[in-house]
Formats: sequence, C-alpha cells, structure tokens
Amino acid sequence: MVFYRKRSKRINPENSNSVQRKENNKKYSKSMKKEKKLICEYEYFEGENYEVVYDEFNNNPYTVLKVRHFDFIPISEKENDIVSIIEASTVSKEDCKIRCGLGEKNVLLPNTPGFDFVGRVMYSQSNEINPGERVASFLPLMGGNARYITISAKSIVKLPDDIDPTEVVCLIRSYVMAFHCLFCGIPIYNRRYNNSSLKGKKILVTAGSSLIGQATIQLALALGADVMATEKESQHEFIKSLGAVPLKPKPEDWLPVVQKKMDIVIDGVCDDYFSSPFQALKQSKNSKLICIGMTAQERDNEVPSYIKFLIKLKASMMSNTHMITLSDIWQEKTELCKNDLLFLVRLLKKDVIKPKVAGRIPLRAVVYAHDKLQHEDVDGTIVCEPWLGSVSLTE
Repeated sequence: MVFYRKRSKRINPENSNSVQRKENNKKYSKSMKKEKKLICEYEYFEGENYEVVYDEFNNNPYTVLKVRHFDFIPISEKENDIVSIIEASTVSKEDCKIRCGLGEKNVLLPNTPGFDFVGRVMYSQSNEINPGERVASFLPLMGGNARYITISAKSIVKLPDDIDPTEVVCLIRSYVMAFHCLFCGIPIYNRRYNNSSLKGKKILVTAGSSLIGQATIQLALALGADVMATEKESQHEFIKSLGAVPLKPKPEDWLPVVQKKMDIVIDGVCDDYFSSPFQALKQSKNSKLICIGMTAQERDNEVPSYIKFLIKLKASMMSNTHMITLSDIWQEKTELCKNDLLFLVRLLKKDVIKPKVAGRIPLRAVVYAHDKLQHEDVDGTIVCEPWLGSVSLTE
C-alpha cells in the first residue's frame, strides 16, 4: 500500500517559469550528480495534484512550460481504467521536439509531456489490477510528467514490488526499443527470452553512445552476441568500456570492415539512406536491417518531409529491412512489449543490464531539463520524480 504524509511546504507553480534561470539551474544541478551520492526526500499528500503543461508549441521551454495545480485528482470512469500515482517518468529529447511543434505526432493542446511512467495503483475499475500494486506503461499520447494518470489496465504492466522505479522507468523506452530491434520478427516461443538467444550473432549498432545504442550494446552482449558500434573517435574508449568494438562514424570508414558480415544492423543515423547498413548484412534470409532514426538528415531537429518520404519509400523496397518506432510497436504489439519489459526487469534485478540515470528531478525542474536537452548532449536518462521534495548529496 501507499502511505502519505502531509507536505511541510506547497510547490509554487510559478517557480517553473522563473526568469532567474541561472540561479535556479544551480539549485537543481545537484540532482544531475551520480545517483549513488544522492539522498532524496519525498513529500506525499493525497489530493495535491500537479502536472507539467504547455498550451502552445514553442521552441523556448521557459515561455510555455508551467507546473499547474489542480484541486482534484483524476477518476477512473471507464471499465478497466485505473488511476495511478506516478512515482517516476522520463524527460526526453522527443518531449522537446514535440513541444517545439516538430515530430509526426498529432498532439492536442494543452499537453503534458512524458512518454512513460512507473507508479502505484490508487483506484481500479479492473478485476485484474488492485490498488497498491506497482505498474508501468509506455504512453504514446504522453502525460507522464504529472502526479497522477488515468490509463487503461490493458496497457499497463504489473511489476514486482522490490524494484527501483527510477531505474525501471529508464527501461521503458530505450531498452524495450533496443530489445525489439534485436528480436524483430522473432516470436516468444522461439528463444526470444533465452539468456543465450543471440549467441554467435554479429551485430552492428550505429551511434553507439546514444541511449538506444547503449541499451542495444548491453542487451546484445548479455545475450551472447559480438557487437561493433560506430561513434566519433572521442567516444571510442567509452564504447570499449561497454564491451563493443568501436568503429569510426563515417560509412566509408566502417563499411569495408563489416561488409556482408553482420547478422543484424541497427541504424538510427541514416547517413546514406540506409545503403551502407544494408551492405553490411550477410547475404542470408535471416539477416536484418532495423531502421530507427534519421539523425544525419535532421535540419533544426526535424527531418524534412520529402526526405522522410524518400527514406521510407526506399526502406519499404529493401529486403530484410524493418523501419520501426516504439509508439507503433507498443500500440500494435502491446502484449509482446509488456512481456519484453518484464524480461528486462528480470535482467535488471540480476544486474545484467544497468540503465544510466543522468538526473532525478521534481516537476518544477522539468523546464530546466528541456532546456538542457535542447542545448547539450546528456549522457543518460533524466527522470522526473513528481513527489520529490528535496535532493542532497552525501560526502
């Protein structure tokens, strides 16, 4: 069960839009330190409902992002709906792109960012979910950066009680996506959840230091594969520390090394419309190219529409090629994704995988996280803990 205690001080929503940007950034910079040095205090008071909201699209997070207070909490009106207290959600670059009015999603305003959550059920209209149980879900329509959420029980995963919500929420996007890339087209009954299911496979990952790149490398190595990863030379030591073989980032440098040698290629860069990644595949019906992004084609954080059309057209005509997004696979293969997440949680509990947490922040610091993600490369996942009261450092 969830226990509450009255907060000693209310959150002031106006703080989220303060003009004293530098001073406030210093205030919350402590939460960007390594998690093992943090002491976090949580302040629960049932009925205090806050969420991050923006009413218009804008490139400047300080202009539009606000922490809004509500005098009520959500209710579960539909059959199979549950209301969950949110313990953790993430803040991502995708959140920033959508708030800027970019991306392919048709977003209704006002909108609350956050594509995932881990929490505890408060009310339930489902016979299969009980109050007090810990749950998690991906949120295709967002809404995670809040204290409460109403969601269909069909979309949630029941979690063990002895997990860290901050770590598990980091699995929902990067690791579920990475796992699906590695096992795209492989059903549950065919070694999907076997600890040596990738033994002997040769895998190439482009942009290996990205969140999905790191997750893919960890998972592939843990399941027995040999992994190579492209990345700029300043990141090669980091790639080696993950256990992968680093390659230079340009296709003309890495293709001669891997041409026709890879069982799986996962490409989120799209340097040459996926031509080089495709040439890296073995000539086998079981080899596969997974296309997950087009960062090399981005202009002001967005891929021009005609480029998207050409790339998707080409990918659709290539054999052994899949172009996927997490939103699509979660909506089309919900049960499979839920099973994938449970398997990943088991790996996490065994310390087989370890997501990197870049920071733990309260709701009022989401605006600073958006600013940081827009202007800097953040190593790890920023986690929003909506009941976080204070953060201090140990010696």
